[in-house]
Amino acid sequence: MAANPKKLALGRGLNALLSPEDQEVLQQAVREGFIPLDQIKVNPFQPRDQFDQQALDELKQSIEQLGIIQPLTVRRVGPGSYQLISGERRLRAARLLKMTEVPAYVVDTGQQGMIEMALVENLQRKDLNPIEIGFALARLQEECNLNQDQIGQRVGMSRPNVSHYMRMVKLPPDIQWSIRSGDLEMGHAKVLAGVTPIEVQLDLAKRCLAGKWSVRTLEAAAKALMAPRTPSPSTPAGKIPAATGPYLQVQTRLSRHFESPTRVQVQGNGKGEIRIPFTDTDDLNRLLDLIFDGTL
Repeated sequence: MAANPKKLALGRGLNALLSPEDQEVLQQAVREGFIPLDQIKVNPFQPRDQFDQQALDELKQSIEQLGIIQPLTVRRVGPGSYQLISGERRLRAARLLKMTEVPAYVVDTGQQGMIEMALVENLQRKDLNPIEIGFALARLQEECNLNQDQIGQRVGMSRPNVSHYMRMVKLPPDIQWSIRSGDLEMGHAKVLAGVTPIEVQLDLAKRCLAGKWSVRTLEAAAKALMAPRTPSPSTPAGKIPAATGPYLQVQTRLSRHFESPTRVQVQGNGKGEIRIPFTDTDDLNRLLDLIFDGTL
C-alpha cells in the first residue's frame, strides 16, 4: 500500500512553459553572486509543502562538503529583499547549516510566471505527492486562467492525467491526508474519486486502509457498492432493466475504463442505453478524451 514514487517524465523544460520574452529574461539572468540568507523570502506559490527529512539531511551533508553547486533562483521584490522562485530544499539546508549567504540568480518575472516556474521546477526535480500536484495544477487553472489543455501543454501531461490529479483536491480531507502520507496510492485515489456519495466514499477508504487493500481489491469493492440492483419481476412497464449476463461484463469493463459507475441497460428487444455520470465540466472533458482517443 505504501507509495512507490516514480519520476514524472514530463520531458519539458522551462522553455516549454515561458513566452519568448520570459525565455529572454532567463537567458539574461544576472548572477549576483552571494545573497544574504535573511534577505530571501520563501515563495508563497511553492507547490510543495512536505519535504522528505532524510533527503534534506543528505542534501545538507552534500552542501556542507561541496557547497551549493546550483545557485538558487530568486526575484527582487525591494531593496535588499528577494523572493524565492526555485531551490527551497537548498534554502532549507543552508538554514540548517546556519549559512549567512547563498549563491543565487536574480530574474524579473511576473506573478503568473512565478507560479508556473515554481510548479514546473518542482515537478521536474523532485516528486510531489498526488495531492500537492493536484492543488498546484488547480492554482494554475484558477490564478493563471488556464484550461486543462493549456495546463497539460505547459507541464507536459495529457489532459486526462491533469484531470485525474485535479480530481484529487475534491476528495475529503481524511482521504487526502492518507494519499499525502502514502497510505493510499494514486490508483486508490482514482477509484475513490469516482465513488458517491461522500459517506460511502469515506467508509470505503476506511475499509481499504484497515484491510490494506490493493487497488484491484478496492476497485472490486467500489463496483459492488455502485452496481445497480437486479430488477424484480414487478419492474414497471417501459422501464429499462439493469444489465445482466454478458451485458453486466460490458458494464464492468466500461466502468473500469471510464473510472465512473457506468450503467448498461438493455430491454428484451435488444434496445437499450449506456449512462456515464460525470461530476462537472472537467470530468466531462476527461470522459470525452477517453471516448475519442480510441483506446477502449
